[in-house]
Amino acid sequence: MTKKVRKMSMALETYLNDVNEEDISTDQDVQRVFCQDKKFVDELVITVLTEDYIPPIILGEIESEGGITKRYVSDGNQRTFALNSFKTMNWKVNTKVEDSIIHYQAKRRDENGKIVRDDNNEVVYDMLEFNIKGKTYDQLPKELKKIFDNYQIELAIQKCDSMKQVSKYVRRYNRSKGMSTNQKGLTWVPEYARRIKNITQGEFYKNCVPCKKAMSKNGTYEQSVCDSVMTVFHLEDWKRQAEVENKYLDEESSCNEFDTISSYLDRIEKVCVDKHQNAFQAVLIPVWVAVFNEFNKYKLDDTEFERFVAAFEDELHSRKVDGVSFDGLVSLGGTRNKKNITDKINLLCNLMKEFLHIKEEYIEAVEKEENNDNVESTLDFVKENVDENIEEDDVELFDAMVQDTVKVDSPVYEQCQKALVALMAYACQKEKDSDFEEWVKKYEKTDETFSPSQKINYMFLKNNFDNYIQRGVTA
Repeated sequence: MTKKVRKMSMALETYLNDVNEEDISTDQDVQRVFCQDKKFVDELVITVLTEDYIPPIILGEIESEGGITKRYVSDGNQRTFALNSFKTMNWKVNTKVEDSIIHYQAKRRDENGKIVRDDNNEVVYDMLEFNIKGKTYDQLPKELKKIFDNYQIELAIQKCDSMKQVSKYVRRYNRSKGMSTNQKGLTWVPEYARRIKNITQGEFYKNCVPCKKAMSKNGTYEQSVCDSVMTVFHLEDWKRQAEVENKYLDEESSCNEFDTISSYLDRIEKVCVDKHQNAFQAVLIPVWVAVFNEFNKYKLDDTEFERFVAAFEDELHSRKVDGVSFDGLVSLGGTRNKKNITDKINLLCNLMKEFLHIKEEYIEAVEKEENNDNVESTLDFVKENVDENIEEDDVELFDAMVQDTVKVDSPVYEQCQKALVALMAYACQKEKDSDFEEWVKKYEKTDETFSPSQKINYMFLKNNFDNYIQRGVTA
């Protein structure tokens, strides 16, 4: 039985000659015209000159009456046209092409053009390089022309009984889908690509983001991770094009930056789960991660962030700040526009600080990171932060009340003793000491590390306590 498919290879120059002389037809009935971009041609040319691999070209072969055989390209028409363009159509390689330096060896020649030989009469070779940017085939050194012409192109010749069958094969082999912009973008950040893909397999993308299979396949999630690294760590260097941005990250980012984004997404998912998918649209993930990064500075409980997101979905999305709402910014489009992204982040941060009652003095304390207040007495600390009329006896009472409520060997007491005493004074003034006893229980069980600054710890705890009593939470 005759094999249906036979394989062979021939020199690229011979193959292109057969195409140009119509021994092989690229004009089969259902073949599409050339539709690839310039990069496709340039990178294919470089692939040949560096002697890398090109998949086989498939030919459909029809034998008609009288033994006449005709061959048609079933798969590989785009590659054929691209290589032919460079060889015979004066194609000039783009000046922005990647990997433009081609290395090759050439015989060394003296000033008269004569081949140089060593003491054993062996030809001496040199390793040379050629920058192919802006060059045509005719401008190649003869050594590179030889490499191009002699490149062995693989062919798979498939027996067909009719043109209809060739058409069926054309349809079958061309069902593949090209890489999307985001999928191509991932190829520009190989240093962190595996880490990026692992992040997108986490619970955040499974639960928090609206389920859209296309986005999970077309690289949108992977690009949102890269964009998040940019909004948190490199916003000033934001790049509109994913390819340019990811190349930048490959050179300028770090594993720690990607790990930080991963930890932020994990924390968001833990408190939000699937409750706020309307907010976490894929295109807005980098914005929300940047907002969470701001939130993280204030050492609030992560449940406060979830509370803000819920309020955003409910009403804050339409609230105007300086005459502009988040909905208004979204309506402007420009999802990869630096100004639009920055405006969204700033607006959400302002809404968040207003909603969570993050006062300016707390922000200043966090930014200053005052680490020298350990020498300050508890009395002075309470006077400064709560009421200057408080006396030593009052402080002793507040301290005793705290010790009756909080275990003295708990991390929160060991790290925040002055802050807790001041907060008890504050609670008593508001007649909320019973609320304090209920509220502080969650901190007894936490292993959270607090700031060395009692001022920051006080502002942090006070902010959480205020939010607690404003919501009227009861045990």
